[in-house]
Amino acid sequence: MLVEVCEPFTLRAVSAIPGFPVAVGVTKDWNKDGEFELRTERNIRTSVTVMVIGVRKGFLGRRFKEMTQADYDKGLRMWGGKHAD
Repeated sequence: MLVEVCEPFTLRAVSAIPGFPVAVGVTKDWNKDGEFELRTERNIRTSVTVMVIGVRKGFLGRRFKEMTQADYDKGLRMWGGKHAD
């Protein structure tokens, strides 16, 4: 489960999509009880798909390594991008 591989309190909800058209909101941050809070404009029962992101354990405060021009060119070739040599 995502919660188990992420640093504590780094989970964030980035979108919420209900099962049918209705305005729904979700708190952005994971609360101390390990829950997100959903709110709707009226009292309904529906499923909601929530997209969640988080920082993987061991990577808090780390950034991607600096890339060189050669790394950039290699990536473009791998993904089939256009590049003027």
